[in-house]
Amino acid sequence: MAGITSLPQWAQAEIRDLERALKETRETLAGIYGEEDTDTSWDSLDAMRPLPKGSVVKFDLPRGSVRVYVDAQGRLNMNSTDISRSGTARMTVLPRSTNIIEIAIQEVK
Repeated sequence: MAGITSLPQWAQAEIRDLERALKETRETLAGIYGEEDTDTSWDSLDAMRPLPKGSVVKFDLPRGSVRVYVDAQGRLNMNSTDISRSGTARMTVLPRSTNIIEIAIQEVK
């Protein structure tokens, strides 16, 4: 903030308010993006961004939604209350290669 003392009082106050808002925004973003020690991240195309540990990620699909998270034992857990409530569809795991699976929502016949 050095160098602003020559500015009018209103400008100094505005700069202090903007600096305070910037600090609060950075703290908020740190809470959203989580810590480095996390079990969940999202890919922003330019870098992996951590989410808070234990985050649940929800995907909205044409036939309901799927929630994905890492459970207390460190296993990936997926569930869909929309699908199980309807009773007309189920999640099916389809292997695609040694490191890729696809989760399909299929109608129960």
